Amino acid sequence: MRSAFLRSTFIISVFLILTASIVTITAQQPARDRGMVMAASGIVLRSGAGARFQNLAALPSGTILEILEVGAAEETIGGMKGHWLKTKFNGREGWVFGGWIAYPLVQEKIEVSQLTGQRWTPGTIMGWGWVPLFESGGNFTDNLEAEGGGECSGRYTITNGLLSIALTGGECSGAMAAYAQWSCALVANSENFLFFNDLRCYANAATGRKAEYRTASVVAASDSNSAIPPGTRRYIEGIMGMTVSGSGKTTTNVFLRNKPSASAPSQDYCRPDPKSGQMDTTHFIPAGIDIRVYGRTLQQETIQGKTSYWYYASVNYECGMGMPIVGWVFGAYISPLPPQ
Repeated sequence: MRSAFLRSTFIISVFLILTASIVTITAQQPARDRGMVMAASGIVLRSGAGARFQNLAALPSGTILEILEVGAAEETIGGMKGHWLKTKFNGREGWVFGGWIAYPLVQEKIEVSQLTGQRWTPGTIMGWGWVPLFESGGNFTDNLEAEGGGECSGRYTITNGLLSIALTGGECSGAMAAYAQWSCALVANSENFLFFNDLRCYANAATGRKAEYRTASVVAASDSNSAIPPGTRRYIEGIMGMTVSGSGKTTTNVFLRNKPSASAPSQDYCRPDPKSGQMDTTHFIPAGIDIRVYGRTLQQETIQGKTSYWYYASVNYECGMGMPIVGWVFGAYISPLPPQ
């Protein structure tokens, strides 16, 4: 029962449905950059941003395009979500549906050295989900870091710079066989400030689905070499800030806020009561709680006579599944503060 539940959860939550006619795909990118056609049957270059516009050319799988503009509206076509992209190919401009384009490409060809020796994560501070591991000899495993666990195994190859994964064992056998062949591209991450690059993989199946992994370039990860060094300016939850790395404790009862503002809503915190053992929920983080810091605001603020930055941080939420919660904490109530 648990194995079936894990397979079902994996299919539903980790993958996005592709169209029945699509076999191979890969990644994602911004304006005036490069993208790659990943649909095995190719895609159509059109005269405007929509399927109703004139067919200008057929673009085969693997075609490299220059991205000139990203359309404002997101559409769903054949189960895939994406924006229409204005592109240039062989000097000719037109529009393609971005759900089948890998962009922005970090580079056109993936190298083994970019896969091995890295700790990949599902792309969240929580770190729960399917985590791939690439070995130099071509072996591949996909581990579910969650309650109950789970593992897939197989092989990977790189042909003409395109990564292909074949999953043959463990949780990926039997009912998962339809999702055992994947093609992947390395793309630049523009959504999560902790990561530089994403490895995005698309199923080579008629009922194809898409999975997305991110590199373990978390600045605070103790078991990996950070790809984003402290002091790098990045958008943090839509707010321009700076990455930092460190751990400390709360020095008093402090609010974990949704935004770096004393007026922003705060999150509840839960842990066992030290006397009764019952789960105790508060509207603040108590004094003496371990806290991990990932970033800070660019400007300091003075609150109740104390001047400091706001810090983007996580604390362990000890009720339920025990997953961390993240938010903003005023630095005057953290000690020690990470190097600035």
